[in-house]
Amino acid sequence: MVPEAKRSGRPPWQSHQEGRPPDLEGASTWQQYVAWEADMGGTLVHWDATIDYVSRGFEFVTVPFGTLNAIRVDSEQRGTLQGEELMPCQVSVWYAKDVGIVKQEQTCSSMHALYELVSFDSP
Repeated sequence: MVPEAKRSGRPPWQSHQEGRPPDLEGASTWQQYVAWEADMGGTLVHWDATIDYVSRGFEFVTVPFGTLNAIRVDSEQRGTLQGEELMPCQVSVWYAKDVGIVKQEQTCSSMHALYELVSFDSP
């Protein structure tokens, strides 16, 4: 069963894309607070996080789709689940103009995840 989420802010999987300022070149650092709750089969679960962002500027990044000029945004996420502190996570995301996210690296304790753009169809 997929939980139904009620939220203030954005769920964690959307916070990077929708939490960024419209002009990344104009903002070098910013902070976002995200909170949501989900009904997990009759149990209400609460999650919240504070995310500190740093825009690192443009750089060329190579992914399976190709080499693109993208702006890199690094962040550190700290939060709680049901009042218990979660391990902090470090995330780097590369955004290319007219494409969106082309690469994302995430490290939480000993867990590491890497996402790279493989293909893209322009709307």
